[in-house]
Amino acid sequence: MSVRLDAISRRNAAGGLILDDVSLEIETGEFVALVGPSGAGKTSLLRVIAGLDAQSGGTVEIDGRDMSALPARARGLGFVFQNYALFGHLSVAANIAFGLRVLPRSLRPSRSEIASRVDELLDLMQLPGRGRDFPAQLSGGQRQRVALARALATRPPVLLLDEPFGALDPMVRKSIRTWLRDLHDKLGLTTILVTHDQQEALEIADRLAVMADGQLVQAGAPDLLEARPATSFVMDFLGDTVRIEGAVRGGVFEPEPAFALPVAVNVSDGPATLMIRPHDIDLVTGPAVLTPLATHGGFARYRVGDAVTVHVPVHVADRVPVTGAALDLGRGHLFRSGKSINTI
Repeated sequence: MSVRLDAISRRNAAGGLILDDVSLEIETGEFVALVGPSGAGKTSLLRVIAGLDAQSGGTVEIDGRDMSALPARARGLGFVFQNYALFGHLSVAANIAFGLRVLPRSLRPSRSEIASRVDELLDLMQLPGRGRDFPAQLSGGQRQRVALARALATRPPVLLLDEPFGALDPMVRKSIRTWLRDLHDKLGLTTILVTHDQQEALEIADRLAVMADGQLVQAGAPDLLEARPATSFVMDFLGDTVRIEGAVRGGVFEPEPAFALPVAVNVSDGPATLMIRPHDIDLVTGPAVLTPLATHGGFARYRVGDAVTVHVPVHVADRVPVTGAALDLGRGHLFRSGKSINTI
């Protein structure tokens, strides 16, 4: 099912804006990640979609139906919390079956149907034979799978995930997010994931919705956001960047560091900031002191001058003398007042 958010706003008890005029459309079967720093409004937006929190303005539509006035239990969505929220006194099977057993009598499956559904989900979650165990007997990754199984038990068309991997160690986290993407594709779900980990979002989501200060800054496929970030915030959030201040004069960006080479651009004159990925900067012979910092995975990290750090292939660094270097600026983005004005 599709999800459409139109001008969603939400205020806290003091009247301050938590969400500010957020509009977003999510297509049926799409995997969208809500990303941004802590306090950006990601979880608040997810809870509004779920019906756990009420919006102050705007509408939530699911499959074209306005759900804004409906409580969470009437929306039929699956929700997985960051802390799993499993019932410690119930077995794994009872946890998974919980959502089915509390359905109204007219909608509740028979006991045999519930047992069959639980077994089906245990197999799907790669936990066969663990139904009699209790959550405390499982690893973190296994508990996360039980939480997902419980959310999927009622066959929801939309799955909402709030930082579901936050409590997992890095190795398990990487494994389970790949598994989750495969599960999403297999079941044909519409999935909305909240995460502050941009690398995680880049790896598994079809689209990213970047949020800051309760607003949606930019939404798009990962390669689109990387190629054309709308703001310096989006550029910064999606990975390591080098900022080089300067000015455009006569169609040429003239960087302030004397060891950075000018670049031809097609924008009006005025101050501008070039933001560029460290690995998109090349080194050539020039006046700046080159200080080696570290080498890893075939890349060398250097400080050029006083503050600019670059990542270059070792074979590139080897041809530049340590006593003198300059920055040859490759693929970057020019910003003015934080907004994109040109892509180099």
